[in-house]
Amino acid sequence: MSLFARILSLSDRRVPTEDVLTEVVVHLFRLDWKVRLEQGDGDRAAVLAWLRSVGVLSGGPVVAVRVETQRSYGAITGHETVPDHAAGSRPDIVVEIDRKGNRPRDVVLVESKVDSLEGEDQLARYAGQLQVRHANAQRALVYLTRDYDPRDRSDVCATAPDVDFTCARWHGVYAAVRDARSTAPLALLSLYNDVLEFLTSLGMDRAPRFTPADALALTRAPTVFSFLDDTLRSGSPSPADRMAGLLGRVNRRTGLSQVRTHRRYPIYRTYGKDHGNFEVLLGYRFPDEGFPQLFLGLNSYSEAAGGGGVAQAIRSLEGRGAEAFDRTWQTFEDGNWAGAMVTVPLGPFLSGDEHVGPVRATLHKLLDELERIMSLPALAVLPWRDTPSLTEDEDE
Repeated sequence: MSLFARILSLSDRRVPTEDVLTEVVVHLFRLDWKVRLEQGDGDRAAVLAWLRSVGVLSGGPVVAVRVETQRSYGAITGHETVPDHAAGSRPDIVVEIDRKGNRPRDVVLVESKVDSLEGEDQLARYAGQLQVRHANAQRALVYLTRDYDPRDRSDVCATAPDVDFTCARWHGVYAAVRDARSTAPLALLSLYNDVLEFLTSLGMDRAPRFTPADALALTRAPTVFSFLDDTLRSGSPSPADRMAGLLGRVNRRTGLSQVRTHRRYPIYRTYGKDHGNFEVLLGYRFPDEGFPQLFLGLNSYSEAAGGGGVAQAIRSLEGRGAEAFDRTWQTFEDGNWAGAMVTVPLGPFLSGDEHVGPVRATLHKLLDELERIMSLPALAVLPWRDTPSLTEDEDE
């Protein structure tokens, strides 16, 4: 295990994976540029190789590279792309590149997502920061993800027309670092190796191709999703029907799109921005490691109108016992999102002769837990069933 993977494991995942990943890679980028520059080989630095690979670097000899993490930009009042949030904006990575002669500076903002969600108008805000605060530079915004998660430039740069925008994947960073290692200064080889091992441990080396295991999984996909729907949507009452009775309604679509975006397959109810973008979910989670889980979850976007009180109520569940299980509620912070969940591993069910009935019964026990917490005074602020939720078309 790499040194960085051990550090991440010691955090008990309290620190978001993308935050640790960003700091590790930027540490390599900084040292690599500095040492290569001293040796007269700066043009082959890993950070430049990666930026060229995603097409956001202009031409000309480079004389200086600055790479920062978590730089704070104050809110831009009156700029339509950038709501005047008190917190302003804080992109994961800022790269500034100076060139010989009277050439414009390159400024690249990078927003990294691994397991978290994009904040409200987050990319549009960053494009606005580039448009307003770096008016004399070559400006680019990169949305960097491990998995496929496209964004439309027309939405992101609607009022920032001079900003380049591109979506990139972490396996491209891995490839750039791997290729740069072949010319790396000897003093940095150990760091290069540890960073590459860390990227591999997080699945960032995944090339855009099928493996034999992927192909086998595809052949089983229709049967698996049929099983998931059977446990969630059949029975008298089904978990979906019972959840609708508790909350007033649930989304009638499947959660198939959430398998890709959030590694989960739930039935759910979502509430609008005025109610903290609150959501209640019941279904299946697919962790990076180990067996899938059944889960009951509450989430809120804490910067949305009403989100602060809703998020605070959700945090009050930390460590509270789930009565039907020998388990407790676990809370988490993920960017601007606050959440809490109870999880039940799916593995123990596999030893039985029949799975649908026991799994469905466990989902009903999770709904017993939902019904119980709905009556808790500390959670009275949550909208539950008496406020409008998003329409069916807006849910996914």
